[in-house]
Amino acid sequence: MKKLDNFRDVKGYLVYKKHASAERYNAIDSNFLNSNTFYQQLLTKESHHVRYAANRFIKEFQHAPGILRRYYKNDRDVQINDQELNDECPYWMQPETVSRDNSMGFIVLAGYLGRYDVVRKFAVYTLKRGSFFQNVKTNKWEDKLVPDFCGLSQWATILRSCFGKKALIGLFPVLCVLDFFFMLALIWDVLYFRVNHHDYSTVFHTLSAVMQKKMTVQTPFSAIGCYVYLNYLPAPTDYKPKKADDHRIVACLKYYSNASYEPPIYDVSGAMLKKFKL
Repeated sequence: MKKLDNFRDVKGYLVYKKHASAERYNAIDSNFLNSNTFYQQLLTKESHHVRYAANRFIKEFQHAPGILRRYYKNDRDVQINDQELNDECPYWMQPETVSRDNSMGFIVLAGYLGRYDVVRKFAVYTLKRGSFFQNVKTNKWEDKLVPDFCGLSQWATILRSCFGKKALIGLFPVLCVLDFFFMLALIWDVLYFRVNHHDYSTVFHTLSAVMQKKMTVQTPFSAIGCYVYLNYLPAPTDYKPKKADDHRIVACLKYYSNASYEPPIYDVSGAMLKKFKL
């Protein structure tokens, strides 16, 4: 049985690794793993220890104010030669490789912690890039033809992390417009996964974005989108749940994180979904 703590580095950050004592690891998705885990853990049970670690994460996983990175250091001594750990070069500290998937959880967490300054700077830089994310380079440090686009559905999440709840109420008309596209994106995910049952890489951070809408300011569009996503996202057709009460999202995350080197993020999401009875 996998345990979350077996996938932490010396500072306690989640990384990909096969064994708790393994010196070799892959931190390519460390931002994604930690940001969403911290956020969902804090929603499940507020903890001074987790909040402290989350605030340290926000500081250390920035290359500069508003510019994100995948990991807090470049570890040139770690050479990933094990195919099971994904054979990717460790350009973990380079902001030019940070994708949409490795940004959205960070944005949600920063907003929850009240670090609106960080998100506002991120929003400004994103607009300066023409509403594209940072990944002008691939994970292997090759030029990327087109970076990930930051669409209106992503701006629905970013805007909510730029301001407190009172300010967001004043921005309700803007949120309605953005949430219409957020709703369409969630419905598209549900339809897409009914056809493609083997690509659940977006579920973890999308779940964080869904919970952000429920915990800040809901609009009719975000409410519809969240309801559809939480209740109709199809579980993998060839996945056999070990527990009869597994939420369909937990089933998706178990399917996605089934490799031996991947931490059990489904336990984090499962506890949160159970708490909110979703």
